[in-house]
Amino acid sequence: MVEYVLKFRRVMYMSENKKPHNRIAELRKEKGLTLQQVADAIGVGNNTISRYETGKREPKLETWQKLANYFDVTVYYLQGYGLSIDQAKNKVISIIHNAYFEDTELTSAVDSYLRTISPKKKAIFPFDFYKDNETDYPLTEQVKKFWIDNFSFIFKSESFEDTLLNIDDYPDSLLLNDTVFTINKRILNLQKTNVGKIYTSQFSKQNNQKFMDLERTILVSNKADVSIAFDEYIKYLQNLKSKLLNS
Repeated sequence: MVEYVLKFRRVMYMSENKKPHNRIAELRKEKGLTLQQVADAIGVGNNTISRYETGKREPKLETWQKLANYFDVTVYYLQGYGLSIDQAKNKVISIIHNAYFEDTELTSAVDSYLRTISPKKKAIFPFDFYKDNETDYPLTEQVKKFWIDNFSFIFKSESFEDTLLNIDDYPDSLLLNDTVFTINKRILNLQKTNVGKIYTSQFSKQNNQKFMDLERTILVSNKADVSIAFDEYIKYLQNLKSKLLNS
């Protein structure tokens, strides 16, 4: 809260010609909302929302927060500061592109994913866009399209939602760690067998809970209760095995 108040005060003291235009209208239109829908959610008139959007009226501090919560963004972003989502995505692509050629963990994840999605044909890798003797790897429009076509799924992951909204404050190293995690998770999902997919969708959470119940019994119960808990868990596993193999 203190951090937000400091940012808000800084914004208030900036001259009007330096203040960026807020993103209320942009976010409202992206979500397909009417002025009235936003107004009803915030508790003001639709004319007020319109005046907020055009900059003819400045929301109060608490109204900025209500609007930010409603659109699921930060107040700072809503006020027009920082990069837009498209600009943030371009920055992420640039960071990923540069890191790939530094022989990092990201390189391995990217190559593994490209091989996974091209099992019956030769995979195309970022190096293929450059000559063998090249030492610089500029992010051309063609290469940028390659990254977008093959890796745009990372922007849909939950871990990247906050990243895109706060890209200027997000360390590159953390962003790359999130990228590697997201790519490896994607690979795992693509490699799942039918049994694996059924287990994940229907039984994974239940099995985790069953195991946690068993572990809790082991930690706090006597031998007799632990024995019963093991028997019940084994019975559950046998039933799970039958369901998976007969699905």
